[in-house]
Amino acid sequence: MSKPTQSFKQTIMKQSAIGEVKHTLETFKALDAQFKQLVECDLNKLHIQYLHLMQLSEDIDDADFKKPLANFAGNVLDKKSLYLSQLLTLSRKTLVVNQDIINELESIINNQEKGKNQ
Repeated sequence: MSKPTQSFKQTIMKQSAIGEVKHTLETFKALDAQFKQLVECDLNKLHIQYLHLMQLSEDIDDADFKKPLANFAGNVLDKKSLYLSQLLTLSRKTLVVNQDIINELESIINNQEKGKNQ
C-alpha cells in the first residue's frame, strides 16, 4: 500500500475512534443525568426516613430500643447518603476527565495535520 493511502487510512481510523469515543461520552452524559435524578430522589427519601426514624426514637421511652434505632438512623442512613453523594461526585469528575481525553485526541490529530501541511 502506498504511503498516502496508508496515511489516509490512519486518519480515517483515528477520526472514527474519536467519533466512537464522543458517542460513548454522550451515552455517559445521558446515564449521568439519569443517575443524578435517581440519586437526588434517593437522597431525599433517605433524608425523610432519617427524620422519621429520629422522631420515632425520640418518642420511644425504652432506652434499650431507642439507642440502636437512633444509631441506625444516624450512622447507616448518613453513610448511605454520603456514599450516594460520593458516587455522584465521581461521576461528574469522570465526565470532565473524559472530555479532556477527547480534547487531547483531537489535538494530536490537528497537530499531525498541521505538520503535514507545513
